[in-house]
Amino acid sequence: MIEFEDPATGQRERVSWRSAAWTFIFGAFYFALKGAWLHAALLLMLLGLPLWRWGLAGWPIAVLAWLGYVALTPVLLARHYRARGWRARERLGPPARD
Repeated sequence: MIEFEDPATGQRERVSWRSAAWTFIFGAFYFALKGAWLHAALLLMLLGLPLWRWGLAGWPIAVLAWLGYVALTPVLLARHYRARGWRARERLGPPARD
């Protein structure tokens, strides 16, 4: 798990395999919630174009696009945060107690 911190505001966001699970459930809405509007739009296009072009025969391509985006979600979100100047902080477990 990687935790990103916005140096300007101190806001923190976590990126892990759970991000992929949330993308599997909510799709483009999850990317929009995280502020990754480009990826939200790309995912909607990747899902909509095969269905628009081939109708219901395009559903296998749409499913593959969905699963591909699910698998790449942690990488895409990490790149999104880094591109906006957020600092990455490794977080392997709960914080140590004194």
